[in-house]
Amino acid sequence: MKEDKYLNLLKDKFRLFPKEIFAFNRKMGVELEFQIAPLDGKEPKIDVLKNLLNEMLPEFGFEAIESDNDGNTIKGGKDGDLISYECSYSMLEISIAPHLNIHDISKKSNYYINKIQNFLKKYNLTLLPLGINPFDWGTKTPFMNTDYLITLNYLFDDFKLKRKYSFNNTTTFISATQVHLDLSLDELPKYINLLNKLGWVKALLFANSPNVINKNEKCNSLRDVLWRDCALAYNATNVGERKNNFNTYEEVFLDTLENSIYYVKRDDQSIYFQPRVLKEFLQSKNILGWQIEDGKKLQVEFTPQDSDIQFSRPYNSIVITTKGTVEIRSECSQPFEDSMSHLAFHVGIINNIEKIQKHILSIEEKIQNYSYKELREKAIYEDYDMQKYMSFNIEKYAYELLLLIKEGLTIRNKQEESYLDCLFERLKNRSNPAIEWMDKLDRGYTPIEIVIANLLQEEAVCL
Repeated sequence: MKEDKYLNLLKDKFRLFPKEIFAFNRKMGVELEFQIAPLDGKEPKIDVLKNLLNEMLPEFGFEAIESDNDGNTIKGGKDGDLISYECSYSMLEISIAPHLNIHDISKKSNYYINKIQNFLKKYNLTLLPLGINPFDWGTKTPFMNTDYLITLNYLFDDFKLKRKYSFNNTTTFISATQVHLDLSLDELPKYINLLNKLGWVKALLFANSPNVINKNEKCNSLRDVLWRDCALAYNATNVGERKNNFNTYEEVFLDTLENSIYYVKRDDQSIYFQPRVLKEFLQSKNILGWQIEDGKKLQVEFTPQDSDIQFSRPYNSIVITTKGTVEIRSECSQPFEDSMSHLAFHVGIINNIEKIQKHILSIEEKIQNYSYKELREKAIYEDYDMQKYMSFNIEKYAYELLLLIKEGLTIRNKQEESYLDCLFERLKNRSNPAIEWMDKLDRGYTPIEIVIANLLQEEAVCL
């Protein structure tokens, strides 16, 4: 009976998912996160960073939407596009409003990146097309001064996991590229199941957060490890790949009850508490938590309400949103010139999903000794050397997958296939941006020299 009650709540929460979508009506959007760093590699002055959007957004014709507790603009928008700080003043996010094709999103993204880069030059700053801040000061970046992030800071401090790479400010120095894609209710389980099984291939192709914290421990996607170790993963089901094979959209909805909840609001005041599995939280009579007032923690007790379901925040590789989209958030920020490759990859899949399902099934007997989570871990730690564990040719498998994804884009008849070219090239070279970064470090380049070299190489991309 309780499951029926929760399912009804979830159906209302995710009511914007349509029963069906016609391919020509499917919209997509992206969020591109980039670290900001001085061109000399030195730690930036926080007051300079805080003031960037105050000056930048009016120049762009953007309207201020949100401010921090000091009155600094932290988000602005125009025609559905957004430019904002993300978690810290040293990370900028560009969000492009939904469109029907990749070309329109690419054109807008390139325009904004180019315009932002030109603006930042006045302050000797640049965006970093990398999934992690590579400088020694990167891990010291504080959260923004907003009520939610102040609460999150206390949460991280109280409940961070005692692991090697557990940082109190984990989310401030790692960056991602995220895709939003319209899906129908029937498409939801098929698509999520499929992406869960491709996480290891995506790690080979898109990894771009090399272990710059400890260069002696190879890892091409330290973002995975940092998410695994942070307080938001207090319940392991809240991050990484989903573990289920879903048969219906109802199962997808109900699976969100296994995600975490760690704060609620009462009378517009945030209360944080030990992260709990949402289902267990909703079934509890009383919860002990804390409010922050004038920098002090006040202990409070409260009773969970059904409406608290809105405060659950999952950080899985793919999540469903209240906007009726899936959000794919597993990949690192990409080089500027390849920034649409992630979007093209996932759009191509949904348009050729039956053939790609068969392709995945072709190796299932050969990988049955490993979970898909374990395969992704092998990919981020050992990249193409993971072949020694496999009884099939991983490069051939990935190449045939890319051909099927390209076929999916070709079906759309919008000439979007070229956005996959960089992925074919990476596969051919047994490389990805993280491998290239670490290769340059091994050859004696400093982080700032790599940044400058990459910028010179890409300076014409957004023109």
